[in-house]
Amino acid sequence: MRVPLLTRGLIGVSCLLAFFTIVGSSLQAQENIVAFGDSITEGLPPFDEDRKGGYPGRLQTILRSSGISSATVLNEGHGSETTSEGLTRINSVISANKAADLFIIMEGTNDVNLVNSGLLSMDTVLANLEGMAGKVRSEAIDVLYATIIPRPPWAKQDSTNFVTFELIFGLRELTSTGRRDLAEPYEILENRELAVYKKYYFKKDPVGHPNSAGFALLAEHFAEKVLGEDTLAPVVSGFSKNRSGQFLANGDQFFALVHESGTGIAKVDSYFTLNGRSIDTDVEGTTRRTSLSYRVTNSDIACGGRITVRTEDRANPANVRNRLVAEYKVEGAQLLKGDVNGDCRVNGFDLGLLGPSFGSKRGDVNYSELADANNDDSVDGDDLAKLARNFGKSSD
Repeated sequence: MRVPLLTRGLIGVSCLLAFFTIVGSSLQAQENIVAFGDSITEGLPPFDEDRKGGYPGRLQTILRSSGISSATVLNEGHGSETTSEGLTRINSVISANKAADLFIIMEGTNDVNLVNSGLLSMDTVLANLEGMAGKVRSEAIDVLYATIIPRPPWAKQDSTNFVTFELIFGLRELTSTGRRDLAEPYEILENRELAVYKKYYFKKDPVGHPNSAGFALLAEHFAEKVLGEDTLAPVVSGFSKNRSGQFLANGDQFFALVHESGTGIAKVDSYFTLNGRSIDTDVEGTTRRTSLSYRVTNSDIACGGRITVRTEDRANPANVRNRLVAEYKVEGAQLLKGDVNGDCRVNGFDLGLLGPSFGSKRGDVNYSELADANNDDSVDGDDLAKLARNFGKSSD
């Protein structure tokens, strides 16, 4: 059974978030930008093989080529820095850059190890980040919060990104209220699948620094935020089922949480799908933070339970996300090999669903256990062959 995706996203973040002052302003095309953070902002060789100044140097180039000819991006990255150290250092950086239009704050990677070791609380990390932002805003300078990037699978600590995602979730919650803007480096890289870490990360670096291609990817995303472009669909931050276990049953309830850092969630176009069909989902919340819920009935039960979150934003054209969040078995049902959507038959719809999972391995975002017909933790030609042998068959 595919473990329900992102259940960890529904972890609690302390009520201290409720006390943060709701201030800030929407981003516009800014000219004088300060990039504040740790070594991932600093972007020194050997990580940046092309020696173009990490993401800040590349961001400046993109902004100038986009028509902001006087754009400057000052690199204020400091290797090995924690958020506590950053909270102190930012005072001098602000004093030296009071004419800045925007601070980009991306920090917390070095705190993950401390939280993972029980030496620091995530609430403290979030409070430090909000403290930095508050100091910047007190000088009437805009702030762009940024999630940290995911750890690669070879990282020495938190290679599963459990603690890292706790920070991501906290930042999404924090920036879902007030006039706070958020960039999503985590989502940009997390959706690239495990195998692609080799393309965007520096060799086998135990922490997980980007390489030149990774810095370029970050710069492109930050440029979109600064220029007011929205190309990222809403993100699914959490999913859970009220009753644990690998089976889907009458009365089960699904819950999902969606965050949006751009034009806002189109709530009417956000819902669960079950075995490929949309279901009458309860949708509540704001255009920046929306919760989805649904109670399973007997008529929903087939041979399996493939659940996705379908959501889109209010951009024109809309950015759409169809995220597979969980797959369940149905007790006593006969599931045919190749029945990818669990509707008790194998047809062209299953073939269409297998395609996006083809070549994936367990742990990849697009891996599907129902598509993995031979249960070898990968979706490949053998699974396609099993689907072909059962094509047109039904287990009803």
